[in-house]
Amino acid sequence: MSGLAVMGGWAGAGKARAQVTLNPDALAHLKAAPASVAPPTPPKTSKPAVSAPAISRPKISKPAVAKPAAPVAVSIPVLATAPPEIAKLPPPVVVPVRPVSKPIPPKPVADAPGRAIAIPSGIRLLYSGDNFDLNPAMDRALRDFARKSLPGPVALDAFAGRNNNDPSTPRRLSLLRALAARAILIDAGLASEKIYVRSHAPSSDNAALPADRLDITDLNTHPR
Repeated sequence: MSGLAVMGGWAGAGKARAQVTLNPDALAHLKAAPASVAPPTPPKTSKPAVSAPAISRPKISKPAVAKPAAPVAVSIPVLATAPPEIAKLPPPVVVPVRPVSKPIPPKPVADAPGRAIAIPSGIRLLYSGDNFDLNPAMDRALRDFARKSLPGPVALDAFAGRNNNDPSTPRRLSLLRALAARAILIDAGLASEKIYVRSHAPSSDNAALPADRLDITDLNTHPR
């Protein structure tokens, strides 16, 4: 140092001695020096500028509202004041109606076997063998019954005896007897639609009754 002098040396056997001299001007200078030295100013640190990220907002567009279409002009046809003429129907076609032919009544056979007896609500005609002819007494009994039974209806139930050789013969014979009696009833005044004919097959249910017979009954007094 400039204001401090150090002097020394080795004296004797290893003992060191030092002599220090002070310079008063140097001490004064040292004391005044700190007042003139300004403390170091710390360096200024600049903060980095932070920029906020830009946020992009979506654009919301309003929906387009369609304008209502203009009304369509509808032309209404003008009706005629007078109604159209109604088509005239052609005249009806006259169809000739064929008159219903009445069955021809059989003529009485004088010597035909058989007779007529009275039964409840009607009469019964009795036959003999395979005969289906009517004698004058049987013819008169049928006509008297028709006049008393007008306007009907009446029922004819015909029966015939059993035939072992041909089972269909009794049914055909009983039908012939019923149709002959029906023709006389129609000729006497009864309507055909008021006469109901039934042909029965031989039966042993009523063994007490004659096998060859024709029962004519008034359905008004003896309904079935």
